[in-house]
Order: sequence, then C-alpha cells, then structure tokens
Amino acid sequence: MIGLDNELNKISSKGVDGTSVTKLKGVIHYNGGSLTIHKLIKLQVDRNYNKNFCDYTTIETYMPLGNFVKHIYPSRDNLECSILQDRGGHKALDKYKCFVMNDNFSIENEMFKKASTEDLNVELAYVKFLLIERTAFMMNSIHVNLTVKDNNLENFITCIMRYDYDRIKIPGDRYKKGFSIIPPHNTKTYTHILLPTPLKILNLPSYLQRKEYGVYNGDCGTYIQTYDHHISRTKYESHRILWVYPLYNQSTEGRKKKKLKIYISKRKKDSEIERTYYIDASLSLRILATIKDDITIPNLKVKKNHGNKDTYMEAESVMNRSHIVTKDSSYRYTSDVIDNVVQVPMEDGENTMKYHGIIQNKFHYKSDNMRLNGYFMTVVWKFSVPDYLFPGMLVDIYWEEQIDNSRVIRSAKGVLQASNTIVEANHEMSVTVLIVFISEN
Repeated sequence: MIGLDNELNKISSKGVDGTSVTKLKGVIHYNGGSLTIHKLIKLQVDRNYNKNFCDYTTIETYMPLGNFVKHIYPSRDNLECSILQDRGGHKALDKYKCFVMNDNFSIENEMFKKASTEDLNVELAYVKFLLIERTAFMMNSIHVNLTVKDNNLENFITCIMRYDYDRIKIPGDRYKKGFSIIPPHNTKTYTHILLPTPLKILNLPSYLQRKEYGVYNGDCGTYIQTYDHHISRTKYESHRILWVYPLYNQSTEGRKKKKLKIYISKRKKDSEIERTYYIDASLSLRILATIKDDITIPNLKVKKNHGNKDTYMEAESVMNRSHIVTKDSSYRYTSDVIDNVVQVPMEDGENTMKYHGIIQNKFHYKSDNMRLNGYFMTVVWKFSVPDYLFPGMLVDIYWEEQIDNSRVIRSAKGVLQASNTIVEANHEMSVTVLIVFISEN
C-alpha cells in the first residue's frame, strides 16, 4: 500500500497544476459570413478507438435566434466551426466541418419567415453541433479498389493509406501529419491481395482483419487523432496521426514506449485535487484517477461458457499436409494439421474447446477469444489533457482492494479503448472518462 500512496502523493503534490484548464470560444462559418457563438456551454470529445475512425466532438450553445434561423440553418449543409481552447495561456485554434444536431427545430414556422433577424434576435436558441475534423472528413470519402501481388499486409496497408492521407491538404492546418502502424502479427506474403468494389479506405484494415486474411491477434482499429507528442518532460509537438493498431493485444513489439500509468485513488482528500498528472522520465503519462464503476472480473463459469481453447485446421495446412483415407473413403487429418490455441488457461486446468473446423483466418478467432476472456475497467481523470493519449496506448493500472480486512494492492495491464472528455464553460475544467480493456493473458 505504501508504494501506491507514495505515487498518489507525488502526483497530487508535484504534478502539473490543472487550475487553468480550458476557456472556450467558438465561431460558426456559413455561406457568406461568420458568427461568434453567443454562449458556448459545453464541449464534449468522444474518442472511441474501438468503433469510430475519428473524434466525435459536440458543442452545446446558445445563440441569437435570428442569426440561427436566417444564416446558420439555411447553410446547414456547408458549415464550418472554429474552436479556440485556451489552457492557461496555451492557445489551440482548430477548424471543423460542422453539422446541426437539432432535428426537431421548427424552422418552417411562418413567424420565423416573416420576422426580421433583429426581431428574432431578442430570443436565444439552444443549438447543438457535431464537429468532425476536416482531414478525417475528407479521408472518409476516399474509396479503394485494387489487386496487389506478392506483398504482406503491413506494406499493403502502409502504402495505400499513407499515400492518400499525405495528399490531403487543408489550408491553414497547423498540425504535422503522420502515419503509425503497429507491425501486424500476420507476416505472410500473399501472391494476391484482393479488395471488393468499392471499399472505404478507412475500413481497409478492419476488412482485412475480418475476412480471409487477418491482421492482428487482438482485432484491429483505425483512427485519425491529434496527439501531443512529448519530446521532453516539458515540451511537446502537436501531430495529427492516422493510426492502425490492435485493440486488445498487449504485445510491446513495434509499439511506442510511452505508457499510460493509472493510479486509482479512494482517498477523500484526492477527490478535488487539481494536480492529477505528470510526465515521467520515460515520457510516460502518470495520472491520478478514480473508479467510475465496480471492477467485475469474469468468473470461471463465464469463461467456461465463452471457451478459451480454439481448435481449428488452417485451409493451407489441410492442402499441404498429411491426411488418411479411411475404409469408408472419408478423410481423417493427422494431428500435425490441427492447431490448438489456449489464450488464457482456466484456473481449474480444464480448458473449454471451441472447434472452428477448416478456416482461412485464424487471427479473427484469436481476437474473439482474447476479447471474451478479458474485461473492461472505467476510470475518471479530472483536470485532464486528453491529447496526451493515443489509440492503442498500453496501460498499467494500480488500485487497492479490501480482502479479509486487509488492504491489498492489485495491478493489471491493458489497452486504452476509449476516452470521453467534457469541458463545461462555467467550470473551466476538463473531465475525461477512460475505458481500458484488461486481458488476463
């Protein structure tokens, strides 16, 4: 327990001061002009590395009704939004594609049509916008259709995705662009790699993962995100990176050495602490957080139902290795053709088999098994800086449990799955909810 307390004390006393976190300003750009947002109530950034390909940023605002009815809503298919975030003097200005989310707004009301902008502006309208980063928006419209000979998946994914990502040019974009791929577990060189028509380029890695190829043992994600890359403990560069990464696998090969180290506090004195993180000597991020939900580790019964032993025959092995023709003219394959893969051994030593028959893509089944034999942990990080996090980031978590009237320190290793950050203007504080996948492998 002393080690955990020491780390919590170090973060809360010597960490980065989070008191001046964020002040928000916004401008909506429409056909023929721009309007400053009258009151920006809240900004929320949803980063789901498991299901999405980019940030889903929403803002809640109040703006003069006339400006919305006469200017913003008629231009709703061609809006952009600039957001200025000021963190204690460190200012970041970003521009997004912008979409109105008020589906139930009665814009065709006859009163709105007859009244002037000035008359309507005496009232305020609550308007919610969805913001999508412009590079990701343009990348999502690109499709690919080709056949490649004599290549492996890493080269194939890198060449196609990096080429199209690099050729997108956004006027005034301040970020350095980059491409990052964790080396695939599938290293086979294929005589032909075929793609259907048409395939969105951002769906390319997941298509290869789930169809007859397979990229990683732990499923596959693709994401475009701004990332503050630390070059020292106090200096960083802002990059906008296209990432390809495994969702559940914790292998360190080919990965950044920078980790997220989460220290869970149950101490009352840490509930309102304003120093909640620091960058350590290895440039890993250490944070003080609290548990959002109780930790539920799958019990033996759940694991038995899921199964933990994949038994299958790879199609290529069946064609190239030995079999026996029985008396009734059926085929029986010898044991050297059958693969048995145990992801996480059962506590009682009796592994539960899942038989898949003859398959082409073993990585897909290994991914399912890894996901089913893990669990998710949700934590809350106050006074957060979410741009220090990135897709596929490896995580170490430490927390305390009460067992038989004794305080026991538990730890686990995982992979970051998602973050959801809220900045409320009246609080000037960012709060991030983190979801981490914990594998028992």
